[in-house]
Amino acid sequence: MPRYSPERKEALLKKLLPPYNLSVAEVARQEGISDASLYAWRKPKPEHRTLYMTQQKFRPLTVNLINQKVPG
Repeated sequence: MPRYSPERKEALLKKLLPPYNLSVAEVARQEGISDASLYAWRKPKPEHRTLYMTQQKFRPLTVNLINQKVPG
């Protein structure tokens, strides 16, 4: 099992953030490491989790209000 320097781990974690926005699976596949390793490296870095979570894509919510009864 190879050991990665803190600098190398940081470089790999940066690929999860903008402008790259790669998925954990993509980075793991490119680098030949497990998804679990990337998740473990990201865990002690709260700034990575926060930035990654804010970059998630959200679907817009659409609501059909036709024929809806209004309470009151």
